[in-house]
Amino acid sequence: MSSRVISIFGSGEFQEWSEEVDRFALDRASTGDGSVVIIPTASAPEGDDVFRSWATMGLEHYEHMGVQARVSGLKYRADAYSEDHVAVLEGASMF
Repeated sequence: MSSRVISIFGSGEFQEWSEEVDRFALDRASTGDGSVVIIPTASAPEGDDVFRSWATMGLEHYEHMGVQARVSGLKYRADAYSEDHVAVLEGASMF
């Protein structure tokens, strides 16, 4: 059975301690290209600057780990129906 990993943090993501958790999760993904899609949707109500800030923190975190990452622009429920947002998920091992 192939699987991707969904990793949900309530807080503390993208900090040094979370690298171990991220590596553990990625090691268990048997599908995808080893990349991560960062989906900072919870920050969207706080505005675009906050959303971009979390996206940037995530990109820097995974770059430090040597893992390819990209950001989904999905902010609101209606965005989940957009082909563009869905396409960003293609090929990733972890979200």
